[in-house]
Amino acid sequence: MSADDGIYILTTKGTEQKPLEYRVAWAQAIENLLDPDTGFSSWYAIDIFGKSNVHSSLNEALEEAVGLLRDLQLEDSVVEDGELVYVWVPEYGIQVEDFSDYPFPNGEG
Repeated sequence: MSADDGIYILTTKGTEQKPLEYRVAWAQAIENLLDPDTGFSSWYAIDIFGKSNVHSSLNEALEEAVGLLRDLQLEDSVVEDGELVYVWVPEYGIQVEDFSDYPFPNGEG
């Protein structure tokens, strides 16, 4: 995995019963979520977070993000002769991207 990456929690507007929604994904170039014209890039949100689980609390999303970090570290770490010689760490760690003024887009962005 390359630099300029992180595990991100996207916060978007939810429903009356669940005012906020949280989705978790590993991504690069997360700045593409910010659209200069509309404020929120629907196509990028769908591309990165479209298949993510939808959580109703930040704590649930954080639990998933920590689990994803652990899984990716195991997948990309290097062990030689029984010794751990490299552990992957995302450049930006786990971050929350707050787009709570916007609902998550449905369909094509």
